[in-house]
Amino acid sequence: MVLSEGGGGAMSGRTGRRARRRGGQIMDRALLGDRGAAVRAALMEFASLVAPTDCVSCGRPDFVLCPRCHARFRQRTVRPLRVEEAAESLPVDDFDVPVPVVAAGHYAGEVSAVILAYKDRERLQLQEVLGPALAGALQAMHPVAVEAAAWWDGGSGPEILLVPVPGRRSTLIERGFAPVLALMNWIERRGLFPAGCTLADVLSVREPWPQLVPEGFLRRVAAAADSLCRRVGAQVPRSALSAHPQRGGAHQKSRGRRARTAVRGTMRLRRKVVASEVAGRVCLLVDDVLTTGATLGEAHRVLTAAGAYVAGAVSIAATHDPRGVSAERELEISGERVDSRPA
Repeated sequence: MVLSEGGGGAMSGRTGRRARRRGGQIMDRALLGDRGAAVRAALMEFASLVAPTDCVSCGRPDFVLCPRCHARFRQRTVRPLRVEEAAESLPVDDFDVPVPVVAAGHYAGEVSAVILAYKDRERLQLQEVLGPALAGALQAMHPVAVEAAAWWDGGSGPEILLVPVPGRRSTLIERGFAPVLALMNWIERRGLFPAGCTLADVLSVREPWPQLVPEGFLRRVAAAADSLCRRVGAQVPRSALSAHPQRGGAHQKSRGRRARTAVRGTMRLRRKVVASEVAGRVCLLVDDVLTTGATLGEAHRVLTAAGAYVAGAVSIAATHDPRGVSAERELEISGERVDSRPA
């Protein structure tokens, strides 16, 4: 049987598309699987040893975070804060009271510089800086969850689930790791979780699997080349970087009130997680930065629909500073008691 040229071309095209899709799926599994994660972590750690390093905050050579900026970061994050007051997209209860949120600090200065470097420049060494800050915020919120666990009639017992807010798959591939989950794993390995808390990575984002390595990879290569050339007195043409601009704090802070609508329906329970695993459980959401609260609201919606009770949320930082609104919103670990339930 002889196929016409047109029919053969169509069949060849379909076969090629299937092969490309299959190849993309294999690449996705390689990039996102456990072995891929281990290889990425090893490569990033090796790069951090051989590549020139500048302080992510002030630019001082030979430090990922110089002692001065480290001390300022600690000063900004040593006293966790109540931050839900200005996050207009947070979910509220029947009494119009928003879900309580505690942040380690304000998203500014050294705090924002460290978070951005950790997330977008793969400075995994900064887990040593961010981990204690997030652990302190978890400890500050813990009494709220304990009280909720005692009050919530869900048969869950004393165990509290710490649920990281997921990111998009495309962002995961671009960065090579999940920042919040990786930080929570760091805290767990060091025994810094509050008593009775368990990590529960049960949420995912609804998103098609990307079939190509994203441009973020090329942007990071160009930025690394630029940094290396500056150290040796050479220069990379600016056109090599202009096509892949580095995201900055303005992007993080620019989300408005419409964010709640934009993210609704974008999350779900992971495919291997059934609703009965979270039904009747008390949960604390964990995220990196609180902006409008829309992302936390979407995670809250999914968990609540599955029968869980979300007692509150914790973040490393918030984009507004509640101390500028009211000093009473400040929460010290050994101080004010937070109540997430109506009287």
